Amino acid sequence: KGGVTTVIDMPCTSIPAVTNLSNLKTKLKVIKNKAIVDFALWGGISDLSFIDGTWESAMEELNDAGVVGFKTYAISGMKTFPALSDDQLFMVLQKAKLIDVIVGHHAEDSEMIGELTKKFQNQERNDVEAYWLSRPKEAEIKACKKAIDMAEELNAQLHIVHVASADAVQFIHSSNVTLETCPHYLAFNKDDLLIKGAYLKTAPVVKTKQDSTQLWKFLTSGKIQFLATDHAPCTITEKETDSIWQAYGGIPGTELMLNFAYSEGVRKRRLTLARMIEVTSTNAAMRFGLYPHKGVLLPGADADFAIIDTQQEWVVNSNLQSKGKFTPFAGMEFKGQIVATYLHGEKVYDVEKGVVYQPKGKWIRRLKNTQNHEFLN
Repeated sequence: KGGVTTVIDMPCTSIPAVTNLSNLKTKLKVIKNKAIVDFALWGGISDLSFIDGTWESAMEELNDAGVVGFKTYAISGMKTFPALSDDQLFMVLQKAKLIDVIVGHHAEDSEMIGELTKKFQNQERNDVEAYWLSRPKEAEIKACKKAIDMAEELNAQLHIVHVASADAVQFIHSSNVTLETCPHYLAFNKDDLLIKGAYLKTAPVVKTKQDSTQLWKFLTSGKIQFLATDHAPCTITEKETDSIWQAYGGIPGTELMLNFAYSEGVRKRRLTLARMIEVTSTNAAMRFGLYPHKGVLLPGADADFAIIDTQQEWVVNSNLQSKGKFTPFAGMEFKGQIVATYLHGEKVYDVEKGVVYQPKGKWIRRLKNTQNHEFLN
């Protein structure tokens, strides 16, 4: 329905998290016969990997198995995937350099956010604005600087995930590091968060209107190379809590990303159609070792594509395929609608018939020695 034909799934979207080969096999066993589209998988390294002493062997085994890289957190609210210390991140980047693989990093400074969160909680502030104030842009910039300094010292491959601050983008772009942003950071700002509340709670949090405007410009110019989703659905009950601190952080993203990029990007002349394809497909395929099978329509590549009715106008609702039956985009009018999605040349979605529930998706392993920066030059 969303036109996405390959999902690159994060390691912490399952329990157990994909932090070793055994957990990878468990996840594959569950999803391999259910996947409607193709999928690649991240591995992950958390503090628990260091506690049990398996992190190095786990990275080697997962890399050999074909994960696209290793996800790490500077701050995490997940007991099953706790954040790394600075020293631990350095060691992971060092190992990643040795085995020639990317580290994808959630960059927000845990000390700064922890102190601010404690401050507002001690004031018994459970409101949305308190959450927004607890995660300032300075927390992104500080964590980015730490990680980038390490990566440059080691000459390791680093990718900063879901960047929300325009100032952070400027800082990252001055280094040899790639980054992504998400539709919600382009579409929404603090004013929207105060209205939509927990339904727009994410980490990082949305920033200001000026940030959103600048992020669009960076996506156009190439300072931002990827538009990703940070897809993190939950039930409505998990959002409707008495305290913003307890509300689940994350929103469904996959189903609306391409529709958003076309409507708000191409139709509003912020992106060319060619640039939209780059930031939603080709660049990711190249960066994460899936190219040339993915990200391009050429002889020998997989025949994966979506068809958009450019004349169709429609209003977004919360009737999503996702587990999360809500979206902060509800009520927005999109111009252009995906009417069919093809995987390996076969239709898997039709706007009139819906999703064809015949699992055809395959696990796509990373092609070794293909992760690169060529598309940036």
